Amino acid sequence: MIILNLWGAHHDPRRWDEPEKFNPGRFIDGKGMFDEGGPSRRQCIGEQLARKEVFIFFTHLLHHFRFERADNEQFDFEGVFGITHSPKPYMMRAIVRL
Repeated sequence: MIILNLWGAHHDPRRWDEPEKFNPGRFIDGKGMFDEGGPSRRQCIGEQLARKEVFIFFTHLLHHFRFERADNEQFDFEGVFGITHSPKPYMMRAIVRL
């Protein structure tokens, strides 16, 4: 079994300026367009289908529910480090739209 250190690759100072800083602008090319990683980027054959399914799923939820932060719940963007870097769990309230 091989487990890649994706966190290390995504925070490599030889590849990224200020790797600890969230900066989506680093993926914008000189023309202001999103740079998907160049011509050598590998891509899952089902990526487009998965993107459409996720879009339909979340738009359906947003159409039927309003989401709010639960009482006294504070968002923490530090995350939890494991095999992947995941967000910490937190409580939300889903309110049915009438």
